[in-house]
Amino acid sequence: MADDGALNPLMWDRSWSQLPAKQETGGLKGSKAQSRENWVVKLRFSQAGTDEEKVGTGFYLNLPGASYHIILTAAHNLVDKKGNFSKNLSIQGYGDRETRPIQPPIQPLVFPRYTGQTDPQSDYGLIKFPRHSDDSDNGFGFALSLGYENLRGEELHVSGYAPHETGRAANQPSVYTNTGKCSRASTNQLDYKIPTEKGWSGSPVYMAYNGHETVVAIHNNGEPGTGTGTGTGKGARVNARMLEWIFDSTGALHRNKALRAVASLAKKPAVEPADPVCLHFLPHEKYACTHWGTEGLNTTFNVFPAYAPTPLVSASTLYVFQHVQPLDWPGERRTEKWVLWDVIGGGVTLTDTPQRFCFPRLKEPRKARRIFMVVFEMDNADDLQCLVMNGDDISELDRRMGDFDGSRIEFRKYKKGKDYKYYTFDWEELHE
Repeated sequence: MADDGALNPLMWDRSWSQLPAKQETGGLKGSKAQSRENWVVKLRFSQAGTDEEKVGTGFYLNLPGASYHIILTAAHNLVDKKGNFSKNLSIQGYGDRETRPIQPPIQPLVFPRYTGQTDPQSDYGLIKFPRHSDDSDNGFGFALSLGYENLRGEELHVSGYAPHETGRAANQPSVYTNTGKCSRASTNQLDYKIPTEKGWSGSPVYMAYNGHETVVAIHNNGEPGTGTGTGTGKGARVNARMLEWIFDSTGALHRNKALRAVASLAKKPAVEPADPVCLHFLPHEKYACTHWGTEGLNTTFNVFPAYAPTPLVSASTLYVFQHVQPLDWPGERRTEKWVLWDVIGGGVTLTDTPQRFCFPRLKEPRKARRIFMVVFEMDNADDLQCLVMNGDDISELDRRMGDFDGSRIEFRKYKKGKDYKYYTFDWEELHE
């Protein structure tokens, strides 16, 4: 599992980004309270050898196009202090009279560092279950970039289910939402001045980002409000560590893959095959190069979703490339783990802090879902730039002399039907 990140969020300011940052829109223009209630679920379960029912909260994380649903929650809802899985676990959506049992082959997962003790940083887990073909996208959005920002003072919301619902007005919603300010933002934990209730463990902690609800933490510890002060809460922060674990656990992460250029889909089989060119980082060079073949190639990436909106917002899922550092990688570059696609300067580098051009779309042509283009959205929504690279400057003589590296990496305006050499890619497995 990758390291948590080198830079303390309290010490980073987004204005330090070396490339222009896109202006994000605040507010919840793409929000509906009823939809939000449908994304939050009640968990029912028992623990510690007793049939006494306990109640917790969970929520859907939206991953458009996935073949499964993901529900995130607190780990202590899924296992007891000794690590035994909860019994009679079921989920119940807003307005549902019936519960859905979670039973084999569905098996909840708990973050490996959770030990059963009170630890807001590691107290989280997930439930993954198949998605029916007619199921629509469902859940809160997420953004890796928010895991690196100092959110202190930002307005946050927590939505959860009360453990007991008797004695309330019939028209009172079963999902409660409280609002307050973030009081502390550390690498793996958020603290907030928001009153929470028993049964809210596992609730989404979210904020307005790009016009929609974006989850920034999983609530797992809290105190209700009193007559003399505001309640407080703590939660596991949604950051690189959490997202990598979520998507690795659910099969949405491409681990240790090289990025290889392939022939354009416009090419016919009779045309000369594509140059066997991969993206390559050298230990003492700032910019990436191309590399012919796999001999001497030791550049691989972990690639996983870094941003997705809620289903109510029209926006693309974005990905991040995490550099898998070779054993001989220089110590002074250990913090540089994210690929930065310098669309403006025309090169590819590494950075210690994710920023705007770390997050491309992986645009898949309809005819070949395994093949994709690395595409970037500019300030103008109609302006798309795509990665293009080839091995034209790596001659046969170079290869005979043992020189497999070239420099043909650039970004060009993406136009449907435009044929560059080469702007489509797939994943390459490297074998030792």
